[in-house]
Amino acid sequence: MELLKQGQYEPMPVEKQVMQIYAATSKDDPNKRGWIRHVDVRDVSRWARELLDFVDARYPGVPKDIADKKELTADNKVQLHKAMSEFNEVFKPTGKA
Repeated sequence: MELLKQGQYEPMPVEKQVMQIYAATSKDDPNKRGWIRHVDVRDVSRWARELLDFVDARYPGVPKDIADKKELTADNKVQLHKAMSEFNEVFKPTGKA
């Protein structure tokens, strides 16, 4: 549920929603659990936001390709998997309270 929250009057482009939902539902990650399943609930919104920033900076062709083709293809999935793997290696969860 955390992943689906958006700010009022701040609609997210569909291609970015697709990437976030795919990250939560795909079991193509190395642990076969979902790319975001290891993230604590309190960090989900930040993880999702920072993932999009990471993809925009390092893999700008992924959201553009999704928007242009209006689908998640095998080619852009490969790039998205690479981006999420790299991002999960650098994401720092919030410290224990």
